Amino acid sequence: MPSAPAGKGSAAAPASDLKARLLGEYTAYRRKEAQALYEEQGEAEREVARHSFEEDELPGLGAHMRDDWRRRGLESKLTETAFFDWLARKTWGEPTDGDLLAFTLSQSRAA
Repeated sequence: MPSAPAGKGSAAAPASDLKARLLGEYTAYRRKEAQALYEEQGEAEREVARHSFEEDELPGLGAHMRDDWRRRGLESKLTETAFFDWLARKTWGEPTDGDLLAFTLSQSRAA
């Protein structure tokens, strides 16, 4: 088994891995929150959200994602994830370190 290189990089890698994992957990949490918010809206508001996604986000995604969206919409797990990630960012913005800290603290209290 190779040993980790000496120096600053060896200590920074685990911290960045932890932050990436936390960010992933937070993103999944926010995605669920965005989906719940979407489901509470009326059909007109949902249509506006889907149209905004098509105009703002979809053009920057891969062709396979655009095709899947046009064929299956939110029935596709791939496009559903992209849509609710986008809706969460549009609703609450990019997560800050404070958001991640608050999320961590709320999760530790719930455990």
